[in-house]
Amino acid sequence: MCTIRENYFENVLQGDDTTLAIWSTRLARFTVFVSPAQHIISSFVLFLLCVFIFYYIVILHCYLYLLFFIIIIIIIIIIIIIIIEFDTV
Repeated sequence: MCTIRENYFENVLQGDDTTLAIWSTRLARFTVFVSPAQHIISSFVLFLLCVFIFYYIVILHCYLYLLFFIIIIIIIIIIIIIIIEFDTV
């Protein structure tokens, strides 16, 4: 079985949606094994992050912090994609 990286451009050129199905399966498999406690913790952390961004952006007008948080969120998304990529289908 080939990985997504090996067949991605070939599937896109052929108009095949198999790559999307593989990504959906891996994402679903990754999220199923997350416990409810982890969902609560991640929701609370996201809430604190939103409050923190609101405080610094709206009240203090520090737009540098917004850029900092966007970079952190992009890094977290990349880490999750790497975890999903090395999971087997």
